[in-house]
Amino acid sequence: MSRANFQIRFQNTINQANAAITQLRIDLANLQEARQAVQAYIQERALRSRGYDLLKVKLQDYDSVLHLLMLAAELDILDNQTLKTAIGTEDIDGLEVMGEIERIDREIDNANGRLSSLRTRSAAWVTPNPLVLIATFTVTGVWLTNPYPRQITAVEGEIRDLGDERKIWDEKIEKYRMIADATANLFEQGLELRMRANSGLRFINGAEIHLPDSYPMCRRFERWRDKALGDIQNAEVAVLRTQLYP
Repeated sequence: MSRANFQIRFQNTINQANAAITQLRIDLANLQEARQAVQAYIQERALRSRGYDLLKVKLQDYDSVLHLLMLAAELDILDNQTLKTAIGTEDIDGLEVMGEIERIDREIDNANGRLSSLRTRSAAWVTPNPLVLIATFTVTGVWLTNPYPRQITAVEGEIRDLGDERKIWDEKIEKYRMIADATANLFEQGLELRMRANSGLRFINGAEIHLPDSYPMCRRFERWRDKALGDIQNAEVAVLRTQLYP
């Protein structure tokens, strides 16, 4: 976080998260429909040929891609819900926060300067001759005393009030940091699953041009299948864990 480069508009964030959840649910339904069609084709028993068997292998890879994308959508929905909870109900503007802190610090510095001067003057205060005290009181009705302790107390109170005000703005910075920490890793797993799905599509596209004669599998394609399976298992656990322990 830079000096003042942070901002939260909580209602905008909530609105954006709600819109994303709505679209992700639509995407999820579409992916589910596509996956059901692919699985129905894979499970078809009537057709028998080498070309059809190779096509089933390709469709099984497509099924993995669709499964990855569905899990990415589910994880993104959960992350958007987490974001809505973490964001709170307060707008925070870094420029405003740092501007107020700088103002308060200047006023505290100024008050400390005045306080130092008042203490110096108080220490140098000499009580006037008793005759002068009596004469002054007789004329003005005021008994001359050191005027600085009362002024010192007032400035000390001003400094305390400024310190309390600064704590309010410091708390806003701390709140932003807590929100940033709580949301720092959101959407990363969904992104990784989409990247895995996209790399799978590239392998599938490269292999399917040889159908119906063959569906060649390079080692990188085989490694992709293993990694995709691991990603799917980990993502299913993550979704289940979040649903059980929100």
